[in-house]
Amino acid sequence: MESSSLHARRDEIRVRRSSVVTPHVERLRRMAEKLEQLKQALYQAQMITRRNLHRALQFTSLHLAFRRRQLLHGLTEIYPISPPRQAMKAPIGAMTTGSASHPLMCYTIRGLRLPNNFNNILTSFDEEQVATALGYVCQLVCMTSKYLEIPLRYRLLYRSSRSVVCDDVTASSQFPLYFKNMEERRFEIGVILLNKDIEQLLQACIPTTSPYASYVRELTYTLENLDLLFRSQLAM
Repeated sequence: MESSSLHARRDEIRVRRSSVVTPHVERLRRMAEKLEQLKQALYQAQMITRRNLHRALQFTSLHLAFRRRQLLHGLTEIYPISPPRQAMKAPIGAMTTGSASHPLMCYTIRGLRLPNNFNNILTSFDEEQVATALGYVCQLVCMTSKYLEIPLRYRLLYRSSRSVVCDDVTASSQFPLYFKNMEERRFEIGVILLNKDIEQLLQACIPTTSPYASYVRELTYTLENLDLLFRSQLAM
């Protein structure tokens, strides 16, 4: 009698427990399913967002590269660099080192010749024309570094035919890009530092695997290296 009463009591408790717990379990199951659905929806939204961001980034990068080429092309129109007439039809880098020091075999910027060797420069070149040409180069290198977002090691101060290069490490920080009433050695250092800036741009823009890399000339070939830099960037 007591045993049957105990069994009945247990059955009653089981039924009550089931009636109370089962709805909660079912509700938790539905909530878990909903959570899984939300997770899937969030994942899909993230993937779509990433794809959209990737496309937007690609578009922005292409637009930026196109705009940079436009700006660089504009610089070449403002400061055109021309090879010697004898080398007009020659391939890139075809100039010989021996002939490049002759005035008629020098590259020009806006029609002004710039020698590759400044030894005995006054015997063949007008000093004011050379200073003006170096001023053009200074402005061209400065603007190119800004457009390409490449900070130069040696700061350039464009002052037309009285431009200077700044070496902020040394005590005598400013070196002239003109040699009238200046020490010849300080002028030579200024030209070297300017060419170092051009070399920095070349190294940043022309990797060793580029077909243009084999045409990079010695440090003293100021205009020829600048011309090569623009050719490589505008051909991209």
